[in-house]
Amino acid sequence: MEVYLIGNGFDLDLGIDSSYSNYYRSKYFTNLCNKSPVAGYIKGLIEKDYKENWVDFEEAIKLYCINVLGNESAMDNERLIKFQNLRDFEEHFKEIRNSIADFLSEQASKVDLLTLPDTKNSIRIAKEIVDRYDMTSNLSGGIISKNNNIKIITFNYTNSLTKLIEIEARKKWAVSNGFGEKFTNNFQKIKESNVNIHCSLEG
Repeated sequence: MEVYLIGNGFDLDLGIDSSYSNYYRSKYFTNLCNKSPVAGYIKGLIEKDYKENWVDFEEAIKLYCINVLGNESAMDNERLIKFQNLRDFEEHFKEIRNSIADFLSEQASKVDLLTLPDTKNSIRIAKEIVDRYDMTSNLSGGIISKNNNIKIITFNYTNSLTKLIEIEARKKWAVSNGFGEKFTNNFQKIKESNVNIHCSLEG
C-alpha cells in the first residue's frame, strides 16, 4: 500500500501562513487573549521566550491543565472548584479552536490555488496522487470502482489538499463543462481514501 502523509509543510509550501507562530501574531489570538485565560496563559509562556510552534502549543495546553486546573491531591472541598475549572476549560478550548479555525480560513482564502506554478512541491504531490490513483485502481471504462492501494493521511485543518486534488482530477477526467461521470466518480473515490486526523475546517 502507498501512504501519503500530509502535514503543515504542505500548506506552507503553498504560501498559506498556517503555523502557530503566525497565529500568535494575528488579531485572532490577540483578541482571544483579552477574554480567555487559556490564551492568556499561552501568551505568558510566549513572552517568557517559549518557542512558537505547533508542538509547543500542545505542550502549553498540557502545562495549563497541570498547573492551573489543579492536581490529583486536591482535598474534597477543592474538587468542586476543580470540576468547575474543567467545565470552564472546555468552553475556553472551544473558543481557541474556533479562533484558530477563523484564522486558518482567512489565511487559506488569500492563496489562489489555480494560479500557483506547477513547480510547487505541494502541487506535484496532488498530481502524483491523482496519477497513482488512476494507475492502481480497478477501472471500468475509465471509472474507478475500487482502490485499496493508496491511503492519504492528513494532519492539516485546511482543505487545500482536497482542492488541489480536485483541480488535478478535473484536468485528467472532466469533460468540456468541467464535470462528467469520470471526474465526479473518481474525485469522490480519492476523497474517500483521505483520512483527516484532526478533522477539517469543513467539518
